[in-house]
This record gives sequence, structure tokens and C-alpha cells, in this order.
Amino acid sequence: MGRSDSAGWQIETLEKAYDQGLMAGSLGMTSKKCPYVSEVASAAWEAGFEDGQLTAPVKRRTPKPKFLDI
Repeated sequence: MGRSDSAGWQIETLEKAYDQGLMAGSLGMTSKKCPYVSEVASAAWEAGFEDGQLTAPVKRRTPKPKFLDI
């Protein structure tokens, strides 16, 4: 069984919530997709989401090189 605190949530649950938020943020999903109702788990998901947004690659429009206009 996983470790838990006196409030009843498990460390593994928070790690999973964070990881799911991290993936959602890095994929550019909306933060309204948080699947957690629990305040603690949703906070872990949101923390992962924000970190995922920071690590997501920046989409930039790169101009086509002129030498390709042959």
C-alpha cells in the first residue's frame, strides 16, 4: 500500500496527478481538462500542468529559405 498522510491522500496519487498535468501542459491542452476533484490532487495536477507549459517546445513559424524558391 502507498504512503499517505493523515488527510488520506497517497503520495503515488499526487505523483500520478502531477505527471498527468505535466503531459497535458506539454501537449498544449487546456487547464480546464483537470480530471481531479480533490483539492490536493488537482493542485498537484495544476503544478505539473504549469511545469509542462514551461518545458513545451515553442512553436515558431520559420520562414522558408530563399534558395528553395527555385
